[in-house]
Amino acid sequence: MSKGSLIYAPVYGTGLGHSYRTAAMLRALSSRGHRAVASSWGEGLRYLRSSDIPCVEVPELDVLWGEEGKMRFRDTLRNMAAPFARFLHQLEVEGALIDRISPAMVLADSRATPLLAAKRRGLRSALVINQARLMAPRALGALRPAIEVPPAQMLGLLWSSADVVIVPDLPPPYTIASEQLGAIPQIRGKLKFVGLPIEGCQDVEPAWRPPHRPFALFTISGPEETKRPMLLKSVAAAKILARRGWSALISAARVGSSGNPRAVDEGVYICDWCNCIDQYMASADVIVARAGHTTIGRAIYYGRPSVLIPIPFHGEQESNALSAQRMGVARAILRSDLMSASELADEVEAAASIDRGKLELASAVARSVDFAELSATAVEEIL
Repeated sequence: MSKGSLIYAPVYGTGLGHSYRTAAMLRALSSRGHRAVASSWGEGLRYLRSSDIPCVEVPELDVLWGEEGKMRFRDTLRNMAAPFARFLHQLEVEGALIDRISPAMVLADSRATPLLAAKRRGLRSALVINQARLMAPRALGALRPAIEVPPAQMLGLLWSSADVVIVPDLPPPYTIASEQLGAIPQIRGKLKFVGLPIEGCQDVEPAWRPPHRPFALFTISGPEETKRPMLLKSVAAAKILARRGWSALISAARVGSSGNPRAVDEGVYICDWCNCIDQYMASADVIVARAGHTTIGRAIYYGRPSVLIPIPFHGEQESNALSAQRMGVARAILRSDLMSASELADEVEAAASIDRGKLELASAVARSVDFAELSATAVEEIL
């Protein structure tokens, strides 16, 4: 192990989960004397820079999104030439960055091109991942295996170029991403479960407190194209809940925006970016959220019941939501585009009755795993 090493940390830039957990990992490594330079795009780039982590912008590589907030899964598959061209361009950019930075190792969150660039240069690398394969939406039914298996085999070869695979998840049987990880045999022997990247905000005074209980927190993260329809439905559902005696806070999760909640109706508040969202998650009676891996992990850590609403036709988020529902800690809604605001309000009230014993047991497991210690140690073992 080399003390005071420079680490290059390329991060998948869509959504906030990847950048959030990488930032937590880099802070843990910084406390041990290491330095880091990151790269990303979009929300990931903005979050890392807002966290005072040096971050270089790199070309985006993502799926296609529809106007109604749906993942355009079929269009993404039909037009693979464009993503492949961007993949090759990314590979070239990553190689040039590594040559310029001269890091001791590469710590890549859900990014294949930096792993390949590192391997070509004889650098050791760690992969941070929970979604190890492409997940087809449930709506495709019997076609799913035929669509998922070939890409899974290709991704397995790419991911296997890493020296270690760090999984920011709980060990079985509480693994949120169990379905995504189980079908990639090439990396099974390299997996290290390091728990959930929860840092909290215990020393920060909340900018807002719910005027009364029960309290529902709506946090709608993800690509901007997917937010508008869900935010509109969340506001409508929150107003219905307010008439039933609830208070509600809605976060649009827009990095860099104002962090002060403002009232939009009696008992209903909204903020573009809620500073220290963990405080509100820890105190919520029910959390309503997309089914991103990090968001589900936070809800489990704080022992809060949740209503999970995957981005329509987003296979990974559908799998996450169903996994949490099987654990007994959440209610999953796979087709939010077919659900009314009144039905969403009903789901929130139903989630408030989820078995407290299951929530407390899952929370105890999550709190027993030290993410900072385990993730930093996993990286240092290959430095």
